Amino acid sequence: MKRLNDMDAVLLYGEAPNLHMDTLKVAIVHAENSGSLFTFEAFGESFEERLRLWDPLRRCLIEIPWRNHHAMWVEDSEVDLGHHLPTAFASAVSRRHVARAAANAHRTDGALS
Repeated sequence: MKRLNDMDAVLLYGEAPNLHMDTLKVAIVHAENSGSLFTFEAFGESFEERLRLWDPLRRCLIEIPWRNHHAMWVEDSEVDLGHHLPTAFASAVSRRHVARAAANAHRTDGALS
């Protein structure tokens, strides 16, 4: 376990339902240039295989009761790839679709609007 540093704690405790303090990373992959069938599912499988190499995505946040201290990171936790790889991006075929998916990343149904 590792305690949150001060900056991570500021971001965590500064969040509100209408103010998200997390960030979103978007990769645009031109699959037609890969020479093989490269689907969103194939990307997800490849991402999952490499997940153990990326420490931040293998951690889970554990709150401390009554917030007596900063929350803690638990290493080697189960990862919800559905949360980290929203399916809304799978159908994004243009920059406009990517922008809409990014704007709606905090929606629970994953739909593009």
